[in-house]
Amino acid sequence: MMCLTATTSMAQNSYDTAIEAKIGENTYNVDGDDMQTIIWKYTAEKNSVIGVGPLPNTYTYPTVCGVQGKDTVNMKSSNLKYGINGYPMEAGNTYFFLVQGRGETGFVIDSVEDVADINGGLKKDNPVNIVPGTMTFVGDAYNTSYASYKAYATYTATEDAQLVITTGAYLAESTTVNGNRVESEYNNNMYVTKLGVEKGKTYDFEFNTTQPITFTSELAHPQPGSLDMPFAMVEGDNTVPADYGQYYYTYTPEKAGFFTITSDNDLPGGVVKIYNNKYSISYDGTLAKSEQGSYNVRVEIEYPGTQLYVLVDKIDGTSDPETFRMAMEDYKDGEKESKPIMIESLPAQQTLPEATGTIYYGIDVPENTNKLLVVNADRTVANGTALSVYPEGNQWNGANGTSSAEYNVNTTNGAQRIIIRWSAVEKTPLSFSVSMKDIEKGDLITNPIEAVLGENSITAEGTRYYKYTATRTGKLSIEPNNPAVTVDFPRGTESWSGTYDAVVNGISYSVEATNGTEYLIKLQNCKAGDAFTLTEGDFANGEIRSLPIDIESNEYAFPNNQNSVWLRYKATRDCMVTVDYDGDFNASNTVEYGKDGKDQYGNDNYMSPMITSTLVGETSTNIYRGTMVLNEGDALLVHLKIVGNAEGTKVTFAESDIPAGYAANNPYILYAGKSVEVKRGSEFWVLAYMTEGDNVFMTNTYSRVYTYSNEEDAKNLTNEDNPNFEYKYENDQESYWLTKTVDAEQPIYFRFMPDNDFTFTYVTGGKEDPGTGIVSAETNVDNNVEVFTIGGVKVADSTKALKKGIYVIRQNGKTFKKVVK
Repeated sequence: MMCLTATTSMAQNSYDTAIEAKIGENTYNVDGDDMQTIIWKYTAEKNSVIGVGPLPNTYTYPTVCGVQGKDTVNMKSSNLKYGINGYPMEAGNTYFFLVQGRGETGFVIDSVEDVADINGGLKKDNPVNIVPGTMTFVGDAYNTSYASYKAYATYTATEDAQLVITTGAYLAESTTVNGNRVESEYNNNMYVTKLGVEKGKTYDFEFNTTQPITFTSELAHPQPGSLDMPFAMVEGDNTVPADYGQYYYTYTPEKAGFFTITSDNDLPGGVVKIYNNKYSISYDGTLAKSEQGSYNVRVEIEYPGTQLYVLVDKIDGTSDPETFRMAMEDYKDGEKESKPIMIESLPAQQTLPEATGTIYYGIDVPENTNKLLVVNADRTVANGTALSVYPEGNQWNGANGTSSAEYNVNTTNGAQRIIIRWSAVEKTPLSFSVSMKDIEKGDLITNPIEAVLGENSITAEGTRYYKYTATRTGKLSIEPNNPAVTVDFPRGTESWSGTYDAVVNGISYSVEATNGTEYLIKLQNCKAGDAFTLTEGDFANGEIRSLPIDIESNEYAFPNNQNSVWLRYKATRDCMVTVDYDGDFNASNTVEYGKDGKDQYGNDNYMSPMITSTLVGETSTNIYRGTMVLNEGDALLVHLKIVGNAEGTKVTFAESDIPAGYAANNPYILYAGKSVEVKRGSEFWVLAYMTEGDNVFMTNTYSRVYTYSNEEDAKNLTNEDNPNFEYKYENDQESYWLTKTVDAEQPIYFRFMPDNDFTFTYVTGGKEDPGTGIVSAETNVDNNVEVFTIGGVKVADSTKALKKGIYVIRQNGKTFKKVVK
């Protein structure tokens, strides 16, 4: 694209009389109100990359042009560093900088770095040579297309070391080295790529890019086997040093299959962990890990080409180095849906090859079959084992179960392969039967049996379907006589229809029914000869949301055969209510709480998970606890659905004074350089006094937040702003940043809706903590008094008849804080 300029008689607007550019700031004052294009020129003394950016506190970047033949052509830049673009310049050539503006305008030449080769490595047989300690340029600064293209570089190692590449461009998704993708870390606004290199070995870089790339490189010498310089793992034997320590290895699989590590040696107290990238190590996000004390580990790799990191955590030293073997195993029959263990004829009896893991079986069903495929385990399976039966390639349109499943196979439109998938967590391999049977009433959800009040007999095994039309509004209950039978109430006949929320107590399953409405009933794990009882009646207090048990003694204990309950606690004063449940934490439990009543749209108020974390010794563990601020007479609802025996476990309620931060008129005051710990649950209010200039705030995790400019808006939730916190990831830590720039001192109210615990920090700007400048005190003599809100608005000349809240009192030159309850 050719550079175009305005036609004007002013000398600085033509290439022939352009201003000489210099290193540093280049400025020009444009007279008048009209925008003008000012031109500077720069002649490169050496082959170099020149760093160009806007003037301080401005955002205007110059257009940079080079001469190609008779034309002056726009150049594409590389991302040299934050806010600075890089342009390659050939020794002896002149380049032009065009800036359009009014008043004082211009640009900055931030740096000039010598570059040995500015040809960009645009041909594979003519790559750029990487020289540690210098800058490297790759790409085409004159490419006018927005399509991606390839550029090449190469490095031949002169020693065993680590090649560290630093650039403003993100390379991880677009760069390979010897055919393997690289990983980059983001640190101080730059991307850093670290590669272990071996003396004499050549490393070929391929960049797939749309714009030029510049980077610096250097050699580092971290400890071999450290995370910064992992050992290169090979198929076959690998060595672990004799000394104790944490040793890292890397390996890039070239095919799909199972990545395995085995050893004849034990690893006392130690463990082997596999990660699918370097970043996942920071939060211990393992793909797989060995049993403690063992090297042996096996994990599926579906997508080759991704570099794996392996940690050998060796607790005890040994007299000699030890050896482990690594192999990439091909898939065995049954390990992939595309390679199932085939069942050739029915009925059939099968046994899983392993006690744990996912195994696939296949059955080829001929055309014009319409039967029920029945799969039954030979025993009640362990908690966590799951069974799915579905057409090949369509796992979402099948039947699911635990010990058994039934699937209607209909091949009217052609033969079909049916997949049986077991995800087992057993202690010994599971055996199961597979058979076909004719479809009878009750076998399918589309052809249910009519249930009746009282006892209903079950005449077949597996999953059975019934329907019943409610004769009254209230409680519709199903109670099987076999505890192994589970009950659902489907909302419709499709797999995506979902189910009604059932109240489960012991072996009784109940749903809120409406007179005249037909309800589907699904019973699983049935045996021929089982039965269930159907009853209609009224819900007891505590069984449903609209009929909670009112708590009067601050405590509720679960009785025998109760797993589900709704509780309501009414506040006796304006307070913070803390609710605890002392049952063991189980991710399958439902323990939630919320304010009783409706929201502004007429819907039931939202129920939040009642989960928090606490330290037991040095270990963080989840417990059931929630807090909520309530006004006198307001009520808190708690809903519990507990898996297993809940008898004797307790829910307790405790009232306490409302601490700062839990009401708009009683916010937590955050001063410059200070932090506050925010807990999940109740909304949390923070007031900060911003000072002139930039005010920077930071959280260490994402949270929903709104801001208000004064107390009145905060209390009424009006004129709110939803600020955009900027995400950053540095030094293996994520954070969210907000900068507010103001011309004069002013308050800002933050209303957090925390889903997680986090820390909120006033990083820069803001009032200093006054220390004893504001103290908790009561003024005894009500004269010479001025009363202000926490936000600084004067509201009275007397402390009498103040409404509830926190006030700043100024009296006789002193400042006090007054809490009115």
